[in-house]
Amino acid sequence: MSIHKKIALATLITLGMAACGGGGSGSPSTAATSHADIQGVKTALAAKNTNKEEANKEEAKKTSQNLSDYTVTLAGVQHNVGKMAKNELVEGVNGKEAFRAYRQAYSVVAGSFALQPTTGGDPDDNSPDMKMPMQVKLINGEATQTLPTAGKYTYNGAAFSNSETGRLTYNVDFDKKVGSGAVTGLAQIGDVKLDQAELKHTNFSNPSNGSLVLAHGVEGTVSKDKELVGDYHVHLFGPNAEEVAGMVLHHKAGEIGVIGKRD
Repeated sequence: MSIHKKIALATLITLGMAACGGGGSGSPSTAATSHADIQGVKTALAAKNTNKEEANKEEAKKTSQNLSDYTVTLAGVQHNVGKMAKNELVEGVNGKEAFRAYRQAYSVVAGSFALQPTTGGDPDDNSPDMKMPMQVKLINGEATQTLPTAGKYTYNGAAFSNSETGRLTYNVDFDKKVGSGAVTGLAQIGDVKLDQAELKHTNFSNPSNGSLVLAHGVEGTVSKDKELVGDYHVHLFGPNAEEVAGMVLHHKAGEIGVIGKRD
């Protein structure tokens, strides 16, 4: 027998003895995991999950904003959100850029857009500048940390583009954990439905300052006469989910800010 075959045979014999206990007693090893060991593992896993949940909550708190001392740059100008009028549209122009914003007690949505001259360079032509499509630059506030466990709530508020202001109606069923609604009163897109979708953990970043927001919300499709015309996302704000804020992305009209508070 060659030396390689002898080594292989010896290895197999050694492994076989180890599998049978290797001690020569003839009885296989039967070291059992005790009940205490199992409970210890369960306790450790539970503690790990709890710590993870608490860490997520703390991280969410860091990304949420108390609007009373929150500043943001819109159309090249820094604004103190806490000084904005509540529950009404605020507008501003800085050169060839403009913004529109809507603030509530716990949330704010703002968008900006460029103003394109239509005069062709004629200094005597006083035609108004053309408003380019709006980009929603900011959705922020005091994100809801703990959702209601039951109940159905309706949120009413505003939907706004670069030049129009319409109405948002949004319904959240906390029993079924779903949300749906509608945007009306905007000639640019007509009346559209915010289709029902799951209420879940959401996160997004704001183009205005790169801030990351961790929240609970709904991400779904937008339809008109059963035809899909866009997507939307809304998020819950306030300690008791008093408000929603988000945006609609319409395939033709672009971005539209939406915001509302609970009845």
